[in-house]
Amino acid sequence: MKNFNLSISVSTNADVTGKQVADILKRLIDAGLSDAQDTVESGEGDLASAALATDLNISAPVVIKQETSVKVKHWGAYHVEGTVDTHQFDIADQRETNGQAYITVGALEGSDDDLLSVTMEINTSPLNGIDHVPCAHVHFDGDSVAVSLFKIGNKILVRPETEVSIEPFFQNVNGFGEQLYWID
Repeated sequence: MKNFNLSISVSTNADVTGKQVADILKRLIDAGLSDAQDTVESGEGDLASAALATDLNISAPVVIKQETSVKVKHWGAYHVEGTVDTHQFDIADQRETNGQAYITVGALEGSDDDLLSVTMEINTSPLNGIDHVPCAHVHFDGDSVAVSLFKIGNKILVRPETEVSIEPFFQNVNGFGEQLYWID
């Protein structure tokens, strides 16, 4: 038996979801297979194509999330004529397959050290080891986690990874002294 994984792209101006389009495609496939069976039984029409169609085992279409990569610039520069894209914003949406989304932003001409990566998921609360809560892992690079942020009630719990330190310092920001933190 041969196995083929085919991908098709569908565009529409209709206000529908990918799941709705997949359901419509499944109905079209089922109708086409039924017509092919009728052609084989009647012996009239394109018998070779109908015979092949009735021999196919076609699984239901599914929406496959794809990684997206978009060039971007500072949020305040979008209405300024002549500004160019300086960074790239990548999103790998794996919510339907493993409940996670990976987001990375980095300079177009920067080093890998300049990337900021965040993984979003539902995780277990470190306070009680029971509750499932929203969580964001902020990475130093593509692999090393710096801190994990857990949304618990109306607060955010910051949990640094082992051997990661958070050091406070004061800095003048826009004319005002603010307390900032280095995560190292």
